[in-house]
Amino acid sequence: MVRTSCGRWAHTTCAIWVPETTLENGEVEGLNRIRPARFQLKCQLCKVERGPSIQCTADKKCYAAAHPLCARQAGWDMKISEDGKYGIKLDAVCLKCKKKRQQFERGERPKIVARDKTVEVCE
Repeated sequence: MVRTSCGRWAHTTCAIWVPETTLENGEVEGLNRIRPARFQLKCQLCKVERGPSIQCTADKKCYAAAHPLCARQAGWDMKISEDGKYGIKLDAVCLKCKKKRQQFERGERPKIVARDKTVEVCE
């Protein structure tokens, strides 16, 4: 846990993974910049709406949301890399998108499930 600039406590993982916050001088800064919509996201893993959630960054069509600690514990791919433009890039990939990526990397064709039928997608 790390102290916030307003005297409360926050998880270090959450302070790092919520994009609006930063760690400065051992304190979490930017709590007032967290968008209200982030607090309204329901964690798909623990089903709780309390605390800010992050969303999957793999696909703009994916709306998977989870608390940073829940995502890490569930096995989401969570990587921090350098980005010349913004300093760091946070990449959080949900389990569904992680599976799709792994299939793509193995050269497997994606499958679409529709009405009790599995259909291979042709290219």
